[in-house]
Amino acid sequence: MAKEKKKTADAAPETAAETREKAAPAEETAKKPVKAEKKLAETEKKLNEAEQKLSESEKKLADVTDSLLRLRADFDNYRKRNAKLRTDSLEEGKAAVIAEMLKTLDNFERALNTDCADEGFQSGMRMIFNMMQSSLLGMGLEEIDTSGAFDPNFHEAVIREAAEGKESGSIVAVLQKGYTLNGKVIRAAMVKVAE
Repeated sequence: MAKEKKKTADAAPETAAETREKAAPAEETAKKPVKAEKKLAETEKKLNEAEQKLSESEKKLADVTDSLLRLRADFDNYRKRNAKLRTDSLEEGKAAVIAEMLKTLDNFERALNTDCADEGFQSGMRMIFNMMQSSLLGMGLEEIDTSGAFDPNFHEAVIREAAEGKESGSIVAVLQKGYTLNGKVIRAAMVKVAE
């Protein structure tokens, strides 16, 4: 029995260090779930922040893409407007030049309708007139028809007079020829109209 008591006595008194050593694994085991929860909470927080930054970046990307598409559409519209403006300006300039040349064409025609003793001169004038007229016709110039009734879109009535055998509103005489350029009137025909 004395031996048993001795073993019990040896076993009974534990030192404070031994108690701490035995308790440490239990405390660490209790602290591990707390540390894991903290890490999980931090990871979730970082994940939420990353998702928020990703959402903001996606929104910024969508805004930049939208701005780029608008800018591209604006540039396309600008290019189309400029092309149309350039074409319109070219047509207006062409019409203005041809309208001025019509005065010369009229004078050529008047000169050709006068009597001239020099046949060579008359022939040369006719050739120049024909060349000029064919050049203008090649650019889209057309003479306005004056054989029918008066049309205010193409004719300008300068004189109204009674004419036997003509209906009211029909063209009696042409005082100055009118022309269209590519379907657009550049000079209305000056006409005498029956009452």
